Amino acid sequence: MDLLSFISDYVDMLNAPMLEKPTKAFEDVLARSWTTGNAIRFASVQTEKAQEPPGLFQLLRSLRDPEIHRGLHFGINFRRIIGALSARR
Repeated sequence: MDLLSFISDYVDMLNAPMLEKPTKAFEDVLARSWTTGNAIRFASVQTEKAQEPPGLFQLLRSLRDPEIHRGLHFGINFRRIIGALSARR
């Protein structure tokens, strides 16, 4: 009986902001997962289309691409944050 009254009181206390926060977090995770999956599929298709792997000079030339810069910057920042979080433990 006490458990039922507790659940009833808890459901009554739930309001829109309390429900919107987990829903928004779930939507953000879902959107990021979908974007990551699409990027992996797109990169996989582009890699499969290549007749042979790029040479060293082709790879160095690709570093001039602003999209490569953004990707490298993201990767470096991601690793920096992971390192900072693991150092706190």
